[in-house]
Amino acid sequence: MRILIITCILTPFISYSQLKIDENSGLYSLQEVVQTNESKEVIFKRAQSWFLSAYSDPKTSIITNDIEEGTIAGKGVVKVTHAMQDRDILHTFRIEVKKGRYRYTITNIVIDWVTESRTTKLEAYKSGVGVKKMKSKINDSLVQLSKSLKAALSTTSEDW
Repeated sequence: MRILIITCILTPFISYSQLKIDENSGLYSLQEVVQTNESKEVIFKRAQSWFLSAYSDPKTSIITNDIEEGTIAGKGVVKVTHAMQDRDILHTFRIEVKKGRYRYTITNIVIDWVTESRTTKLEAYKSGVGVKKMKSKINDSLVQLSKSLKAALSTTSEDW
């Protein structure tokens, strides 16, 4: 009973992201607005640096890099191991910056079954062995990616 009460009390304060299906598009996405005390320019420059360091894979490309609009968008790849095989998880990563806050959105998620020469949109991946486990691994990888963005954008010049 104590555990239930403690869980009910603490749950509203625990914030975590996870893949959700967008009601308008029907696509899986991961999105969050993050508050900060920095200027638009500082956030944007940190976001550019993060993007270039987070995506060193040659399949990755920046599509939009507009400081006036405050938007950086590109295609990214993260690796997930499934059934003892590495799978590339292709996705679009968008960062929108305003003074004191930014919003990141990960969408257009596609599984590249590298060894099988085929791709599957995450929304279409509904049957087969290990579907739930694979989706959980994809979620974990993309959440970890978003955490690295938040860490990079929260650093200050005093942090070395």
